Amino acid sequence: MKPAIVLIYGRSAVGKTTLARRLSQDLQIESLSLDTIKESLYDEGFHETADSDIKDAQFWAIDNAAFAGQLAVARSWLKGGRPLIFELHINKNQINEVVAMAKDLSVQLVSISLIMKDDNVRLRRHNLRLENGERDPRHRDVLKKPNSSEGKSDHSAYRTDIQPDFILSMDDFSDDDYKKVLEQLKSATRQ
Repeated sequence: MKPAIVLIYGRSAVGKTTLARRLSQDLQIESLSLDTIKESLYDEGFHETADSDIKDAQFWAIDNAAFAGQLAVARSWLKGGRPLIFELHINKNQINEVVAMAKDLSVQLVSISLIMKDDNVRLRRHNLRLENGERDPRHRDVLKKPNSSEGKSDHSAYRTDIQPDFILSMDDFSDDDYKKVLEQLKSATRQ
């Protein structure tokens, strides 16, 4: 295998983890999820508070620490010749750091931007997360304030500086669509 990064990014609850897990299994490569790392950090370091400034400071400290860890593990794996799936929320700075890492290590980057036009589906997915013990305060806040910017359909506010290789609408993503993406990714992650 040649080292490559499959970068999957999008708004919360659009299906990033579901797609990453499926691709990880079918491509037989590891997946690094920012949310998985953050969940562990929330267990250890997040303290509920009504103070929104403290809540925001805790969120960003955990988010930045999780991303730094995710990036360090990815760099190590790629230097060792291991391809990987790198899952992120939409964060231009973090995406740009992944792009810079790929260039620095001379590895191929395949980017997949996920969108979901039906915000009712996203809110139902958020509700399921809450029922299953969601710990990320930003995800919980979407449920409390469904009309916030995170709950709106203005996708232009979430565009990044890179042109994705794939833009997948998860509203109508079929098995045939998945097979097409999988075949293209197989050639990027195999010699």
